[in-house]
Amino acid sequence: MILKSMSRQAPSYGNLLTYMTRDKAELKDKQGKPLLIKHNITGRTLKDLDQAFLENEKNRANNRKGSVKVFHDILSWHYSDRQNIDASKIEAIAREYIRLRNDKGMYVGSIHQDKEHTHLHFCISGTETFTGRGMRVSKQRFQEIKEQLQAFEKERFPELIHSVVDFEKKSKYRKTEPEHQLEKRGKVSVKETTKTLLEKIYKDSVSKEDFFSKLIENGLTMYERGGKVAGINSGERHMRFTTLGYDELKFTELDSRQDRIKELTDLRGKEAEMQERELSEEKDAEDRIQGLGR
Repeated sequence: MILKSMSRQAPSYGNLLTYMTRDKAELKDKQGKPLLIKHNITGRTLKDLDQAFLENEKNRANNRKGSVKVFHDILSWHYSDRQNIDASKIEAIAREYIRLRNDKGMYVGSIHQDKEHTHLHFCISGTETFTGRGMRVSKQRFQEIKEQLQAFEKERFPELIHSVVDFEKKSKYRKTEPEHQLEKRGKVSVKETTKTLLEKIYKDSVSKEDFFSKLIENGLTMYERGGKVAGINSGERHMRFTTLGYDELKFTELDSRQDRIKELTDLRGKEAEMQERELSEEKDAEDRIQGLGR
């Protein structure tokens, strides 16, 4: 099972709910109505649900600029498990996900089967109900949730064998909603373009300083925080090195690469000196032999 989480800073609950419940996509109940998984929220219409999310957002405890108003999370199962999964199993997994993520928030989920694989969309409030605290989870906690949810699924529904994921091979980066939409349309986001360029530059660099110099040569500028270089300014947005996958460990590897190059250069220099000395000694020996033969 693949688990993604995207965030929106605009309170666009209605737009997301409309997308989630479009007629051709969502699984319906026996009455032909959209099958919605709801938690901590009431309402019979999309307008009611949208209003409930908006009212909850008004209770935000810390209303800072850039705060996340809505999370769009997606749970997706492998297409080979399409025949083994049904609405009841998905709802059980969804309820466990809500418990693990934070059951104090508002959730509306809709099951889609418009592609080869079955997936569940969640519209999640940016704040908890009543407390107004933010619903953000750290990258480390999100990874733990993935692993715990998969353990639950394997125990309850072992027949979903094709949806088991090796999370060690998955990136911990969580795409933003605009990047997810660009990916769907076959376009590449600024961040993905920058990451591709950085990978090439990193491969060709011999030290941290060389890496920074090559960034400038390729038209990228850097910005500082606390007196230290912190990330890239692409001209459209600021991106931290850590979010692009370049932490101090990777920079340390670059400096180690420089040390190895220096060691190899010194070694080759010594080998050249030895060869030159050996050639000189051989020439001297030949001169002495020729002198004895005269």
